[in-house]
Amino acid sequence: MGRDKGEVKKQSRRKIQVLEGETSMQYETSKCLIQKNREKILQLRQENKLLHRKLAEALAADEQVIRDAFQSHRSEEAAYRKM
Repeated sequence: MGRDKGEVKKQSRRKIQVLEGETSMQYETSKCLIQKNREKILQLRQENKLLHRKLAEALAADEQVIRDAFQSHRSEEAAYRKM
């Protein structure tokens, strides 16, 4: 009977060690995933900033084309902008 209790204790200790190992592994996996997500967020923010800059440049170029095209026809320019 004493041996059974000792064996149960050993098995319990092994199970606890396995659970602690799984918890530690899950923590490390989560930590790694968080870091990857932060890097991806940074990359997407940089891409977003670049796209906003390109859009602003394109809109500014469009504005200049409209000004040039309607330079001598100011009343038509106002009507065009309302479209």
